[in-house]
Amino acid sequence: MLELDVNPQKSVSSGSWEFALGMPLPLALNLLKEKFSRDIAIAFNKKYPLDDDIDIDLAEHGISLKFDSVTQRLKLIMVYDLRRIILKYFNSEFSFPDVPTTYSAIESTFGAVYKKPVLDSKQKFLLLSWPGITFAFSMPVPTPQSAAMSLPPQITGDMEEEYKTKIVLKRVMLYCGGSCQKAEVPEVPPSCCHGNCFAEQVQVEKEGDYVTKTTVLLKSEVGQRRGASDRMVHKEVVLCFGGSVQDVLSSLGAPAKVFYKDVDKMRIHLK
Repeated sequence: MLELDVNPQKSVSSGSWEFALGMPLPLALNLLKEKFSRDIAIAFNKKYPLDDDIDIDLAEHGISLKFDSVTQRLKLIMVYDLRRIILKYFNSEFSFPDVPTTYSAIESTFGAVYKKPVLDSKQKFLLLSWPGITFAFSMPVPTPQSAAMSLPPQITGDMEEEYKTKIVLKRVMLYCGGSCQKAEVPEVPPSCCHGNCFAEQVQVEKEGDYVTKTTVLLKSEVGQRRGASDRMVHKEVVLCFGGSVQDVLSSLGAPAKVFYKDVDKMRIHLK
């Protein structure tokens, strides 16, 4: 069974690998190919691909990875099925598949409440948050004998200990920003660079209906201290349409990979 260390505002990790907030989509896909073999689904808006997030669902482990569609960087990590995973915080296990995790257990693990608990928009979950992490608890089903327990008796104040032991953890969400509903897209973290180069921003300039040049802001890692934030550098590169292959390579550097077509459908026109 998968065991994950949660690092609010940063990542979830297991041993030598991690899903870090800000991780580019291609790196996440490579990691999925290497570490996960089945029950992976990718969902996106085919008609308007920039309107909605890219969602990668790891059903076998109950994990969802949400990528911003424009930057294609990881902005939210959600564990939605706690029966399939063990969660740890500073090497201390706080969620187990066979033992329900209560509100009281989360409070004892993460300390004093950062924000007062609130109900979500559909009033299905009680949300308890600390910077970069939110826990969603299921609401007790009211019965004639316990109708008073259907909602928190004092949602804006201190809840009774009896209530804290009755609501059970259902989801865990990690993100950057003020809340999980308004998760921000962080920059590519140094831990994801591994000597690679990433395009932070791409600007296209046009004259009339024609594209004349493209300005790319590149972010890369230099030196030998991998993962150190002070080893990150930015470089602005201008690519002019009509330039030669040598011009592009001298501006961008050597490619990370070269792909060759086994079957080139255009060869028929060479005859």
